[in-house]
Amino acid sequence: MTSPATAGASADEISLRKTIRDFGAFADNHLFKQLEAMFAPEVRLDYSALGAPAAPIRREDLMRNWAGLLPGFDLTLHDINIDRIEITPDAALCSARVCAEHFVDGLYWQVSGHYRFEMHRTSSRWNTARWEISALTLSVEGELGSRDVFAAATARVQAGLASAA
Repeated sequence: MTSPATAGASADEISLRKTIRDFGAFADNHLFKQLEAMFAPEVRLDYSALGAPAAPIRREDLMRNWAGLLPGFDLTLHDINIDRIEITPDAALCSARVCAEHFVDGLYWQVSGHYRFEMHRTSSRWNTARWEISALTLSVEGELGSRDVFAAATARVQAGLASAA
């Protein structure tokens, strides 16, 4: 059975869609080894819309940063819906709507906007590509709640009170 979103899609497109779907699920479930494997050895991370400088970062450092934050939340949900995929032989550009919700100690923060994934083909197995995220940009369109969730979640991780997802 095919869905309208994937009917007639190429194996590359399905592989890219799966990678992006897994990106949110792995983050929400604190599967950092699997999440790390999705990234190129160095990734350009641009969360400047949230005040962080856009800069290259090693995937190991990115995972260390996320592992020091995400398990501190009681619950997160990264709802990612792909708008557009452009594929060239060895690269792809994917645009997706995102609504990310974060709960911790009675605090709530939601950010909505768009992710831009720049991806590169790394290998082929049974004629199906494996894609790595080489750049990730978040554009923010709206926020609800308080960014105080970040300090609360980080403090919980540092105190050893992290959630198991």
